Amino acid sequence: MEKLFLHNGFNKTGSTSLQGNLAHNAAGLAKQGILYPYDPQAPFIQRWQHAQLAAAVPGRQLHWLLPRKRGTLEQAFAALRDRIAQNA
Repeated sequence: MEKLFLHNGFNKTGSTSLQGNLAHNAAGLAKQGILYPYDPQAPFIQRWQHAQLAAAVPGRQLHWLLPRKRGTLEQAFAALRDRIAQNA
């Protein structure tokens, strides 16, 4: 059975530290069959954070997002689905 875990915490929840460690170890995780979609250019990532996924939730805004990333919020979930499908 395939499992999907979404971790998109808000400010001061420790998510930046966790996501940074996962991003830095994405290759090692992949060797174990675990996909951690890390691509700083993707609409669902800013640096190593998946904050865009949290910001893309209707009614939620993160004012500290980079302007170029704010412009990709509508694409965030679709881009993540595509990345997962490419690695399935």
